[in-house]
Amino acid sequence: MTDDSIAIAPASDSLADDLAALAAESRTAGVKNVTVLVDRWVAGTERFDGPGEMLLVAWSGGLVVGVGGISKCPDVPGALRVRRFYVGSAHHPPARPRLNSAASGVGKDRPGNEPGPRHSALRDHIEAGVGEQLTQTTRRQRPNGLAA
Repeated sequence: MTDDSIAIAPASDSLADDLAALAAESRTAGVKNVTVLVDRWVAGTERFDGPGEMLLVAWSGGLVVGVGGISKCPDVPGALRVRRFYVGSAHHPPARPRLNSAASGVGKDRPGNEPGPRHSALRDHIEAGVGEQLTQTTRRQRPNGLAA
């Protein structure tokens, strides 16, 4: 395995030790989910051990560079959801311009930032109000009146 390759493996009993550096980085970045994951894993309250559930750890160069779990969704029978997902900052892709930013002028007369066809189509849908329709539909479908 080369230094830049990434191996994905199921979490082990040594998860708390394995994630120590990643948890510290995430706390510094203001993200608490890795610390919550470690605390709940150690306590046995969040083990990702139900049918179809799993917790995976990404390794590169002998270090943990990411973590993420799949668990049952309590709101939708038979559905799974991604939980406690975090990737260390050294493995983030390069920053890309954001689509939705009229203030920054992305895609508007800025050389090198012309939107591709997908961005143009998405912007057209947003301008046509499709995004608001989807938000309203999602809000109506959520249980217990929770807003999306």
